Amino acid sequence: MLTALLALLSLTVACEKNNDIVAQEQIQQAKDACPKGCEIPPPGCTIKGNISAGGNKIYHLETQRSFPGIRIQVAKGERWFCTEAEAINNGFRKSID
Repeated sequence: MLTALLALLSLTVACEKNNDIVAQEQIQQAKDACPKGCEIPPPGCTIKGNISAGGNKIYHLETQRSFPGIRIQVAKGERWFCTEAEAINNGFRKSID
């Protein structure tokens, strides 16, 4: 009985470690999900890259005041990004609000 309990405990710990590894891999995949910008944001990719009427490429973070009012228009070349680095690498600069 004790041996079976120890085996179960060992299996549980191994599963928890495996789930942690899977979760870390999913987070990394999400971080790398939009290197060129995504038309539809993957989960966790909430940076909005929009293009002003004057052609300026500006990205907006969830914490910024302007974020709720920004609508992504894919036909204009606007995109979603997972990281600020992705947005910057695609020619967008951070909004100053």
